Amino acid sequence: MEEISKKIKIIVVNNDENVGQSYSILNGVLSSKFDTIVTLDGDGQNDPKDIPKMIEVYNKNKNKLVLVAGIRSKRKDSLNKRFASRIAKLIRKILFLDEHPDSGCGIRVFNKDLYFSIPFFNHMHRFFTVLAKRYNADVIGVNVNHRERLQGQSKYTNFGRALVGISDVLGVLWLLKRNPEDISFEEFKK
Repeated sequence: MEEISKKIKIIVVNNDENVGQSYSILNGVLSSKFDTIVTLDGDGQNDPKDIPKMIEVYNKNKNKLVLVAGIRSKRKDSLNKRFASRIAKLIRKILFLDEHPDSGCGIRVFNKDLYFSIPFFNHMHRFFTVLAKRYNADVIGVNVNHRERLQGQSKYTNFGRALVGISDVLGVLWLLKRNPEDISFEEFKK
């Protein structure tokens, strides 16, 4: 793993104003000169020390389309937020057959081509595991550390997140119904 750490090149991209997580990820991916993308939340809850092991898993599987997605162990969120997350997880499991245990975890490793094969919309980061699977990517979960929030504060209450989530769920259902199930990622590369 030490060998991987020496090869990692980190480029920090800042927005001039708060544009939200999905637009921030888009800005970062567009700014990257590299094919391998690593994301993590800016509030400090994701531990950058998890990146090398996630890249190691990614590199072992990069001969196929893959999304390596964090699974937060021992979450440091409030009981209220963890309860809301469980409800959202149940809804994703029922509606999207999403088996990934932590779709909301922001620390991920993926290929830029995978990202650009998925139609962009605001809040898509919450559905990235579902959408990646739809585009025939293997979603591999890796246990990651979760820490107390170091900076900033959540922009949503559970009620606000639920209201935004309803339209997002409807939009993702619409999007998934319009994409053929046998879609091939290789066709995007032609």
